[in-house]
Amino acid sequence: PRRLRIAALLFVVMACTMAFHAQLQMKVGFGFARQPPMWVPPIGEAPGYWRSQFFGIFGDANDLAQFLITCIPLGYILLPRRGILSFFVGSGVAWYLISGMLTTGSRGGIVGLAAVCATQIIMFLPLKWFPRVLTGGLAIALCLCPFAGFVLDESAHNRVVFWGMANAQFKNPINTPFGMGYGMFWSVISGSKAAHNAFVKCYTELGVFGYWFWFGLIQLGVIGAWRARVALKNVNNPGAKWLFRFAGQTTVAMVGFCASAYFLSRTFVFPLFFLMAMLGVVPLIARRYLPPSYPPFFNIKKDVYIMLTIGTIASITYIYISIILLNKAFYG
Repeated sequence: PRRLRIAALLFVVMACTMAFHAQLQMKVGFGFARQPPMWVPPIGEAPGYWRSQFFGIFGDANDLAQFLITCIPLGYILLPRRGILSFFVGSGVAWYLISGMLTTGSRGGIVGLAAVCATQIIMFLPLKWFPRVLTGGLAIALCLCPFAGFVLDESAHNRVVFWGMANAQFKNPINTPFGMGYGMFWSVISGSKAAHNAFVKCYTELGVFGYWFWFGLIQLGVIGAWRARVALKNVNNPGAKWLFRFAGQTTVAMVGFCASAYFLSRTFVFPLFFLMAMLGVVPLIARRYLPPSYPPFFNIKKDVYIMLTIGTIASITYIYISIILLNKAFYG
């Protein structure tokens, strides 16, 4: 638990540093190393505007926004005990990161923030409701796709076209099982433009086989964290109570990252891999607070070979259908 708390603290401290840099860019015209914000020129009747950015893998405004919203839930688990102080610390972190995210002008960040808020509300519901409510939320999002044409602009339309082109390559019998190859998405779209969808980028480059491992770390991590929360709910131990909170808030962080990843193509980055590891280790640590007779959290045959395979195919199908619906919404 101590290492998990340190990892969460590092995430939050780095996010707050990045948010401070973003605020500096908007207030004084430059941030660290005198880096200026990015100017977006007017498009049609829409006025031009400034967008904050950071360095390295967060050099794009959208990637900066994604990381900031991902770290919001982690602010609520920095203190070992739940209470008024912990709530105010988490709320202060949330306010600061949201204010930093808003300087990026990222629509993907807004989607991720909406997912974080919705999942936080779900966490207050009975534990057994979580899988059903989360599945219902995904179904509602899919039903709303045909109406997206009224709210998204031309650049978003272009992204949908890119996704359709990627799906066309993915349907090639040669590419479906093993993909086009890691780092080869540039060959899908002329001009080497980004995929702007982490899921599409993953299964287009790695095929179903590689996507099974990548998506599996997300699916099994979320399932394991949920089952650990169920097991720890009534355990009267300070460490167990904190791990219960950690499992919930890290799940919220992962949902926020994945929601924004639908519009961003940061598929193979360290923040996501760290989140996978932090979720994946929760069941292992949870066993320390449970009796030896408590049943295993996973059945390898059922949860990995069967349910993960079903989840992999279902997620690809879900994304494929959503892209079709978005294309129809935009272009009829």
